[in-house]
Amino acid sequence: MSQFLFEEYLDAIQSKDNQAFEVVYYETYKGVFAMIYSIVSDRHLAEDVMQETYIKMVEKLHTYERGRNFRAWLLQIAKNSAYDALRKKKRASESLDDGSVLEKVPHPTKSDSAITDYLSTLSEDERAIVTLRFVHQLSFKDIASVMSQPLPTIYSKYKVAMSKMKETLGKE
Repeated sequence: MSQFLFEEYLDAIQSKDNQAFEVVYYETYKGVFAMIYSIVSDRHLAEDVMQETYIKMVEKLHTYERGRNFRAWLLQIAKNSAYDALRKKKRASESLDDGSVLEKVPHPTKSDSAITDYLSTLSEDERAIVTLRFVHQLSFKDIASVMSQPLPTIYSKYKVAMSKMKETLGKE
């Protein structure tokens, strides 16, 4: 969907048009879910965070700068919401575990899927970059914007991620 069409639907969403929301949701939900899942590595938590993301999108639509990349803006909301969810999960775990620190959110298990096998070998940033590139088909420049990292860093992490995934593929 072109940027121009998104902006037409965004105006309708601000006017409480549910059909416009459905169109924007349908055009973006796969990438939003992939971004969130690449961070939280938990399907149920990702679904909850995804719902929060779209609520925040509607609430903050007035802050979106027209003419900018809407998908990148929405993915930034998704990324921030996912990290917020991880912090909440960590705090809850710490209080339940008598103060022990949650070291790391577990990666998806090998039984989830072949794609998850490849992604599980990557760092959190690498998973997010690969997901944004292939699922949402964002440019490297947009990925750098979403992840708030310099473009050369994104290129480097992408190259490392591809090497890791090829190595994993070669072992099979």
